Amino acid sequence: MWLHRVLTSVSSAGLPVASVAIGMMILSAAPAIAVPTTLDLPPRQPGAMTGSQFHTYIAGMTTAQREAAVYAEIAAGNIPPFMRNLKPVPVSTPGHAGTIYVTADYVGIGSDADYYRMPMSLTLAYQVANLCNAQLPTPKMVDHIRDAATIRIAPVTETPDATMNTEPIFWKHNERVDAQLTAFSQGGLIAGDKKDVVSAAILLADNANNFARVAIYGWPYTNNSNIQPLYTGHEEAYHDYSHGIRLVSQFMIYDGQETTVSAVLNDPARILIFNNAIDSPDNSIVYYPSRADNGCFEGTVQGNGVGRAWTPWTAAGSAAISFGRASVNKNDGDFSQFWNRGDTAAMSGGVYQRISVLPGYQYTVRAAMKRQAGYDDNLVAFGYDVNGGTNPASASIVWTNLTGAADNTWYGMQTSFTATGGFVTLFGKGGHASALGDNDAYYYLDSVALFISSASPASATPTPSISPTATPVPTATPTVVPTATPSATTTPTPSISPTASPAPTATPNAHVGFKTF
Repeated sequence: MWLHRVLTSVSSAGLPVASVAIGMMILSAAPAIAVPTTLDLPPRQPGAMTGSQFHTYIAGMTTAQREAAVYAEIAAGNIPPFMRNLKPVPVSTPGHAGTIYVTADYVGIGSDADYYRMPMSLTLAYQVANLCNAQLPTPKMVDHIRDAATIRIAPVTETPDATMNTEPIFWKHNERVDAQLTAFSQGGLIAGDKKDVVSAAILLADNANNFARVAIYGWPYTNNSNIQPLYTGHEEAYHDYSHGIRLVSQFMIYDGQETTVSAVLNDPARILIFNNAIDSPDNSIVYYPSRADNGCFEGTVQGNGVGRAWTPWTAAGSAAISFGRASVNKNDGDFSQFWNRGDTAAMSGGVYQRISVLPGYQYTVRAAMKRQAGYDDNLVAFGYDVNGGTNPASASIVWTNLTGAADNTWYGMQTSFTATGGFVTLFGKGGHASALGDNDAYYYLDSVALFISSASPASATPTPSISPTATPVPTATPTVVPTATPSATTTPTPSISPTASPAPTATPNAHVGFKTF
């Protein structure tokens, strides 16, 4: 699998496959380190837009139009060829050392000679990271990248006014950075041109005002001091000229062993290599880089009361169900997803999300659920379908029963499986069939995460679900259904059409962090 990935990448770059095979035989004499060091994207196509052409193409677009165009170009491989060759960056904590692999510069569109570093909303940044089997750096990673940089430039800033989040200023800043880089040979690891959009546990501790946040950090001066301390004051859609998207490959080395960034960030024994005091003011909150979009339900709410990126479902024969976002009953952050009825009518339903995965690799899934319903036949469960189906009645779904013995108690699950295709679907389910035992029913879902947990393709069959563990919480009254926030507007078709790469369907993407159980 790894050899196939390497041969494909190199042959697409025009290098002889035979040479690569010889190189692989030479490498085989050393300890086998199979971590890929190129971005997992198609080759850049002849005639693809340069950065200057893309600047002209998106002029006058709405933010939604521009972000759709950015995603389409990156998904089609229109990034500078030098940027797909990832740079090794040493990372360490006392007693441990590793290597992560990062893009040489902030993600841009175009050719080596003419590319446009693109500020992005947090949602788009996650989409791009997941598309490339990568993630956003933590603040400590940003510091390691700065220390490893072979090209250092002084930050250049624009006037902090209402134009700083407009495309003309994006381009103006891009040109000013390019002017500084003419003094250097291309291909080195660059630092100093922008601040980073980061994954930071503080996001959940600092959520407020009914919206999710974006975390930004860094932008170092040449003396290594930062312009930007870790900051979460902007809502998740905000981005301005100073925001850069640096991709960190999911695949890494830790103490000489192949692993994934997700696996390390999810391991309390290893997380300190990527974490420090400024990232995690609350030790009960840790990083969970996740392919599940809006898994903590901190993002916007659709008009049907369901969190962005999730789809509601109701079982055949069930009474109608109401959906909403809970602010009192939550396992992490400020909100959870709930569904309910205020009477004794039999009901069953929940929400699901279909997510892209890499076939053959092992993934870990986590979730927490609880009920405020005392019916004799309650059923609360979380499941996954490795076939990527969206039928909650499918026999291929592997369910973990989270009903638990106690009402009003969060029950958490964690299990692993091997992806057999390109998608997996996650399901939350809650309901009852009788009218005995209570007067109404509320079911809650929170803390959903899906992350790659193996550095090499797995050969094992899917792992059965483990028994859930309960986290007692104080008794709370059911949350009243809030007024829903409309979902984001759909993306209109761009008004001009130079030679542009085809636009694939965007893959849902993750929000960072949630509490341990």
